[in-house]
Amino acid sequence: MKTIIIATDFSESATNAAQYAAYLSGPLRVDTILLYHSYDAAPKATEIPLPESKDAALAHEHSLTALEATESQMEPFLSKQTAIEIVANDLPVVVGIQRLLDERKAGLVVTGITGKSNLEKFLMGSNTIAIADACTAPVLVVPEEVEFKPIAKAVFACDLEKVDHTMPIETLSQLVDNLAFKLLVLNIEKPETRFNPDVIPEQYKLHGLLDRFHPEYHYIEHGDVVEGIMDFAETQQADLVMTVPKRYGFFDNLFHKSVTKKLAHHSRLPLLIFKTE
Repeated sequence: MKTIIIATDFSESATNAAQYAAYLSGPLRVDTILLYHSYDAAPKATEIPLPESKDAALAHEHSLTALEATESQMEPFLSKQTAIEIVANDLPVVVGIQRLLDERKAGLVVTGITGKSNLEKFLMGSNTIAIADACTAPVLVVPEEVEFKPIAKAVFACDLEKVDHTMPIETLSQLVDNLAFKLLVLNIEKPETRFNPDVIPEQYKLHGLLDRFHPEYHYIEHGDVVEGIMDFAETQQADLVMTVPKRYGFFDNLFHKSVTKKLAHHSRLPLLIFKTE
């Protein structure tokens, strides 16, 4: 994972996410962090009407200044082997991130999400969902109250559908090798699906793919898959939750349904959203 992208809107939660990513830059062996800001929806810098070119130039200049300030806030947490490049443009944030992914072959996107109950939460949450849903690389969502400590235990939540075609083995292997965490593999099924005849063959496939990491396997039932994942992670005192969200409505449930219960209560847990390989 030589290059990663950090998307920031300069909010407290975004700055915290940037610092957390800098903290992980050493263990992840990151060479370059692309610190990115889109001023596509930024407010005008002045109330005095300006030609469009001057307005865009001001927005770009102010964005670079703010990015430099964020870079300074990241430096105390940064590995000596990791360099930061700042990037600002007026592309829509998802388009801008995807362009960087394509051009720089980045292996991870990092973004923050706030636990506050206000407009900032809505806007940051909306951008986070759009980024996680559209980008082709894994996305690390960092909550505002995350603890800066080594990742000792990680939960990988997965379903048992087409396991051999959807498992992000290459990325997962890099993370286990670099971070050396204890892996807890979690499958949650709703009670009404317990007698699915396809489960046993898929379990064999799951073990065949993941046994190399020497994980613990947990198979449980819960009426709400997202709530079950977060409750399990909290009970296990995990430092990271990882998932491949194939099911319809996952992002809706995770970020919007009962946010106080889903996010504020579990606010210390970063969420790594894989893409299928």
